[in-house]
Amino acid sequence: MSDLAQLAESVTVDPLVGHPADYHVFHKFLERCKQLPAITTAVVWPLSDVALRGTVEAAVAGLIKPTLIGDEAAMKALAAKIGIDISLYPILDATPSAKPPSWAWPCAAAAKPRP
Repeated sequence: MSDLAQLAESVTVDPLVGHPADYHVFHKFLERCKQLPAITTAVVWPLSDVALRGTVEAAVAGLIKPTLIGDEAAMKALAAKIGIDISLYPILDATPSAKPPSWAWPCAAAAKPRP
């Protein structure tokens, strides 16, 4: 059997479709992470069902402390549509018409280009 055939066989199982609720390809990894403190995480533009739901699931599991960055109205509308509560998480509205937060300018000014 060629190396490609082995690879093809290894990826035929889709972890998101048709498996018991407790099945997850990262199960052992997630269990180990639950022993650690949650990581403060910026989640930028989570405007898909998978991105927003995954963020909330990771937060509920104690893996991350998310700050949602993106179109606030769109994130809230998506959350309502898919039935999840994002009210517990800080949101930085990053729509083109939104005024940047006061801390953004000093951060941008301090940034240095990489060599």
